Amino acid sequence: KSVRRYTTALELSKKHNIRFTEALATEGIATVYSRQNNLDKAIEFGLKAFKINKAENQFRLIASSAHLLGVSYHLKDDLKNAAHYYGESLKGFEKIGDSLNVAVNYTHLGLIEKERDFDKGFQLQRKAHDFFERKEPMHYNAIQNAGNLSRSYLEIYQNDSLTVNTGVKKMDALAKSDEL
Repeated sequence: KSVRRYTTALELSKKHNIRFTEALATEGIATVYSRQNNLDKAIEFGLKAFKINKAENQFRLIASSAHLLGVSYHLKDDLKNAAHYYGESLKGFEKIGDSLNVAVNYTHLGLIEKERDFDKGFQLQRKAHDFFERKEPMHYNAIQNAGNLSRSYLEIYQNDSLTVNTGVKKMDALAKSDEL
């Protein structure tokens, strides 16, 4: 039902050449498909929204549609594209000063980066955690990130080379893992 309503809004937007609402309706369709785990359709419509937003220089919407693409690619285990679009989203939210969504992107990028470079991903998780603790401790991404960070501290405790690379002492890592 939501897709039908967004499609009607999309058709009207195209008919009247209102690019802003065309992008919003297209992203709405992508969001519905993402929630239904129809990731191919979510990406298809997300890319359309992203392109319209870029053409119209809608920075908040560029960042929003990029984040949706990052999540969709992440759920498909396409980490290269997920990291690319999370990075695009991060740049956009930094540009407009939206620190909550910057932290949200740090959360997601931290998971991906940790696979390639543990310390880099760990630092992104810590940045997100620092923001959430100060501003939005009950945000759902704050809770998700705290769990991810706790696991990272446990991994540091279990792996001597990570204690060297991160500079976190073994017993401090264990304490932090329990604390979070």
